[in-house]
Parts: sequence; structure tokens; C-alpha cells
Amino acid sequence: MTQNPIAVLDASALLAYLQGEPGADDVADVLLQKAAISAINWAAVVGWAVPQRGVSS
Repeated sequence: MTQNPIAVLDASALLAYLQGEPGADDVADVLLQKAAISAINWAAVVGWAVPQRGVSS
């Protein structure tokens, strides 16, 4: 049986968590339970993260 997510994150919420910005604790609480993110929002997060790691396109 598949459980439904308790929240759907957008890119700004996940980026706030990754960067330790205000609200990161709230996002962490959701991530510890069960969350989902759309493909377009995930792409935005990856688009931010790749250059942060020194990978160029």
C-alpha cells in the first residue's frame, strides 16, 4: 500500500533547507516524515546545486 505524502515541497522550500535559511527546520520536519516534489521543482534545485558543486555545463 502506497502512502500519500504529507506535503509537496516547492524549490524554494528545499533550497531554504539546503542553505540553512529561515524555515529550514520546518522543512526538515517534513522531510523526516514523507514529502514529495514535482519534477520541475526538482530540476530547479538540481540547477542550483550543480554549479554549487563546481560542475559546469
